[in-house]
Amino acid sequence: MAKKRRTSGPISSKTLRQRAEQMARAAPADLGEMKVDNVKRLVHELQVHQIELELQNEELREAQVALAEARDRYADLYEFAPVGYLSVGPDEVIRGANLTAAKLLARERASLIGKRLSHFVACQSQDALFLRWREALQSQVRTTCELRISRPDAPELDAQLDIVAQPADSTTGGASQIAEVRVMLSDITERRLAEEARDEMKQRLAVAASGTGIGMFEWNIATGEVLGTERHALLLGLTTTTTTTTTTTTTTLSRSYHRSDWMERVHPDDRSPMEANLRRAIGDRTLYDAEYRVVWPDGNVRWIISRGVVEYDAQGQPERMLGIAMDTTDRKEIEMALAMLCDVASMANNATDVEAAIVYALKRVSEYNGWTCGHAWLPADGNPDELLPGYVWYEEVPARFARLQDRVLASRLKRGEGLVGRVFASGKPEFTNDVGAHLARYKAPFAEFRGIQTACAFPVFAGEERIVGVIEFFAEGRIPHTEQRLAWMVSVGTLLGRVIERKRAEKALRELNETLRQRARDLQRLAAQLSLAEHHERSRLAKLLHDDLQQLLVAAGLRLTCLAEDAQDEPKQEFAKIHTLLQECQMISRDMAHELSPPILRHGTLADVVAWLAQWFGDKHALTVVVDAPRKVPTAPEHLRVFLFQAVRELLFNAVKHSRSTEARVSLSCQDDNLTVQVEDGGVCFDPYAVEAQLRRPKGFGLFSIRERLQALGGRLKIEKTRQGGACFRLVVPLTGSSEPLAESAETEGVEMVTCGDSQFRRVIRLLVVDDHALVREGFVSLLNRQPSLKVVGEAADGAEAIQRAEELRPDVVLMDVDMPTMDGIEATRRLTEQHADIAVIALSVHEDASVSQAMTAAGADAYVSKRAATKELVEAIHRVCDGSATSG
Repeated sequence: MAKKRRTSGPISSKTLRQRAEQMARAAPADLGEMKVDNVKRLVHELQVHQIELELQNEELREAQVALAEARDRYADLYEFAPVGYLSVGPDEVIRGANLTAAKLLARERASLIGKRLSHFVACQSQDALFLRWREALQSQVRTTCELRISRPDAPELDAQLDIVAQPADSTTGGASQIAEVRVMLSDITERRLAEEARDEMKQRLAVAASGTGIGMFEWNIATGEVLGTERHALLLGLTTTTTTTTTTTTTTLSRSYHRSDWMERVHPDDRSPMEANLRRAIGDRTLYDAEYRVVWPDGNVRWIISRGVVEYDAQGQPERMLGIAMDTTDRKEIEMALAMLCDVASMANNATDVEAAIVYALKRVSEYNGWTCGHAWLPADGNPDELLPGYVWYEEVPARFARLQDRVLASRLKRGEGLVGRVFASGKPEFTNDVGAHLARYKAPFAEFRGIQTACAFPVFAGEERIVGVIEFFAEGRIPHTEQRLAWMVSVGTLLGRVIERKRAEKALRELNETLRQRARDLQRLAAQLSLAEHHERSRLAKLLHDDLQQLLVAAGLRLTCLAEDAQDEPKQEFAKIHTLLQECQMISRDMAHELSPPILRHGTLADVVAWLAQWFGDKHALTVVVDAPRKVPTAPEHLRVFLFQAVRELLFNAVKHSRSTEARVSLSCQDDNLTVQVEDGGVCFDPYAVEAQLRRPKGFGLFSIRERLQALGGRLKIEKTRQGGACFRLVVPLTGSSEPLAESAETEGVEMVTCGDSQFRRVIRLLVVDDHALVREGFVSLLNRQPSLKVVGEAADGAEAIQRAEELRPDVVLMDVDMPTMDGIEATRRLTEQHADIAVIALSVHEDASVSQAMTAAGADAYVSKRAATKELVEAIHRVCDGSATSG
């Protein structure tokens, strides 16, 4: 008995009871013939089955309740699912639908039941539905199709149908066994619109890429097949089509070729880097980005930049690459040209001469354009219409073009002759691939012999229009000519022209600066010579006063003394008055000589010179000068002592005139072979900047002369302001090169006295008089010979003669003048005391400076007597040194 399929809900227990009684009456049991035991056993079995049925019925009721609860729970998910569900019979008749399906079909759900599914499909999609429906029933595999749904009072709907056939019995198959077909209805309107927008954008992008020279490609990584646009094939040199339109043939992937064809076009030097970039992009899942060169069949080299992304399948394996390619040759040439110009400009700015700049420019331009060799032509001196080859040259292969080079270097070109002459005449660059027809006669045969076919020449401009040269290049074979490259070479020519002019200007400026520096050195030398000339003139005048006038006055005084000793009383008084006048004349001449050229400059140290200046300014100008000098200062040469004396004297004069102060300080110090003399005054409101400004516009020779002399000596002058507001001048002068040893400053040590004999038995003392003035010697000889205990045994006119006469005469005492020619008294005393310690020396001089007496004492003199002193003082000094030496001896 076949079981009926229940389509309604759960059945109540009362209904089940009624159905069971009806079935029992239809087949009544014959209980009369049964035995009692069988009846009892049957009753027992019936009771057990009744209990089992009641238990099963309870379980069924619980299952029905759970099923009802589940149906209620998932009814909303089914009814309001985002897709529509339809239950359809094999004959396309709709049996059931959820609310979403009714909404998508724009109809009431009840109106859908019993109608065919094709009733809701648009005419243009009927064939697609028929084919997919039949395929689903036959294969019983899920089938998908996209079609349009027609709806009343609503626009057509783009939908996707997923069709699944449910067989009646899973054990058998076949179309006749299909019990129900389940259809899932999805709205794909938004997706369709997005795809249309994507396709439209893709089409626009392709059109834009074609218009901008961008080629697109799709590379199947597994098979190596490449689909590219016409532009991409053109970039790789795989097609000769040169038109760039926006038609379908140029904006779609219509060209098919293999990856090996692509790689064959890549420059050999760039294949390995390109392969490495591809492997890195695939392995690291990064953007593919590479720039490489491709070689077209005609030999033209183009720069290409490619970028792409890799797509992977569900298993993570690389499937294909989508990318673009663009020609960057123009940009690359601009970059290379700019790099060339920058290198040439940098080299030109750093080059020491024009030749190095032109040689480097020739080399870089040759590398940039592939020229074999090149050289420069410059105008001839004195003939602007004639060009001479420069001795600059760049050769790719040494000695390969030696004969051509020799011909070039030995030739001259006139304006308009040959390629170079025409460029020189017109000022416009020229390019040729037929050197025989354009080069000068002497170069054409050698060029053709070496296989040179291409030549180029461009002018070298200085300023707007003036041509200062022509650059010429050669190359073997034919070089592609572009106006852009020619323009870049002209830019190099303009740059070289500016370099040539700038280098010439720099050379002229250097020569002018050297001339100015030489004139400055001449001015410094003249200033130094002027200062020395002033010093020499002062010394000459001082010497004139000392050696002539003062000595004559001394001689006159000595003669007058001799006459006064033999005269009567009344003439003696007149002689005394005359003698007083002579002494006053001596004092005036001495002061004048000291002001012109103090003897301390010749005999004293630098500390002695500064100390003398301090005392002189105190006596003459009431200026208290404090001298701060170390115990030992380096011995400066005479010319340096003279300069520092004049500088310090000038600065102290300025202090007297401008500071309105009665105090000043002079400090001496030495450090690192530099002698520093610092002069400060006690003034206020000193402005060092104003003084510096005045030095830039000197109105006198004071500070300006000091600064110039210091610079000539390698020193410097620093002007500052003291804390109290006074002036501070610091003079720093190097002492490097001075070979004189350190000398004691103003302090002297004790002098060993020379004995002349026994002090108890006085004898005649033998004397040697040394003076460069004969009248003075005669006066001293006449005066001293009058003394009974004294006898002049000899005379000498200078220090050298004094040493010789002392060796011959062996006197007891030598009366030594200080200032003498050939050898002065200081040096003669030093040598004499070293050779003859038994001879005493008494220094005689018209100078009364302590520095002179200290210098003579340091040299070995036993006493110092002024020539203006009385005769008695001189005689006593002679006896004192003899007695002292005798006692000490």
